[in-house]
Amino acid sequence: VNIGTFITKKVIPAAVQHIDMCLEADPSKVTFHPALYTRKAELDYLRLRVRDLLPHLLEPRNAKCSIFSTIVTEILAGWLLLPLASVSDTTVINNLLLVILGTQPTPFPPTSGKEVEFLDNFVKKEIGLDSNNWALHPDLCTILKDQSLLYSFMQFLKDQGAVHILQFCLDVEEFNRRMLT
Repeated sequence: VNIGTFITKKVIPAAVQHIDMCLEADPSKVTFHPALYTRKAELDYLRLRVRDLLPHLLEPRNAKCSIFSTIVTEILAGWLLLPLASVSDTTVINNLLLVILGTQPTPFPPTSGKEVEFLDNFVKKEIGLDSNNWALHPDLCTILKDQSLLYSFMQFLKDQGAVHILQFCLDVEEFNRRMLT
């Protein structure tokens, strides 16, 4: 891309046309977008747009759930789209470029020279994603023994149309219990 040609053929004519349109516009007829007035108005506008998009993004049964729709709306509007405007802020861009392109090493304070094992006794046992002891992934035995977990699991399987899987698991568990006693 030839920068000179790009600026003279594309940028300058577009800028002149934009300035002409601004000068010809009647100041009394200028209306601003509703989201430009306040940050709250901008957030309300984003919420409205996200609510319009939800039926296209979610499954129909999830879109009908008001709590789920509200949570998704708040996450998308407040945590994703609203902060996205800061990406165009020149201060943010300059700081990101300084962080990315900075060649100076980060100055660290001098150490005492004595090395210690960091947090050696803080955690006795590592729990990984593949472990059955992970807090958000109880094993099947725990689910079958805890009535509240079993009830939640049953409701999930009913929604998925797979109650026969639970019945099979309960039958296998009963068979194992009889074999061991």
